[in-house]
Amino acid sequence: MLVAALVLVGCEEAATTNVVPPELVGLDADNLVLGMEHEMTQGGVRYATLEADTAFYYQAEGKYDLHQVQLTVYTTTGVERATMTSEWGELVESTEAMIARRNVVLLLPDRDGRLETPELHYDPVNEKFWSDSATVFTEAGRVTRGTGFEADLNFTNVTVRNGSVRGRGVIRF
Repeated sequence: MLVAALVLVGCEEAATTNVVPPELVGLDADNLVLGMEHEMTQGGVRYATLEADTAFYYQAEGKYDLHQVQLTVYTTTGVERATMTSEWGELVESTEAMIARRNVVLLLPDRDGRLETPELHYDPVNEKFWSDSATVFTEAGRVTRGTGFEADLNFTNVTVRNGSVRGRGVIRF
């Protein structure tokens, strides 16, 4: 009889225990994804991989709010073009456009380049990166600063607003 009473108490207790952390109870998101990995493709060709520690999906807005984000962008032949990391981000479901926020770093492996900004936009439809925030781009011992920039995905056509350059050598965009 005592064993049966303990089993019943155990069942009642488990039924009232939340399976999510208290800070997530009452969350407005329609879905919560832990360990998100998303392959972005067009015509069967992968053009980007998105990873996030946590993704909050809002169906009515058609967007994901992301935490601890990494986006890797590829060429059509599968070569890595750029890797972006940030603390937070937002992904628009219909276009797969993304805004990265807080401590954003964009690495360009083929140029050994590093871009830092508080906010960075990725636009796969128009194939560009851009920011209206203070931007620092470091490459080959040169540092370029500006109040924002716009660049194609290969960083061959780059516009830096209110830019200044420090360092030696040739500026290559």
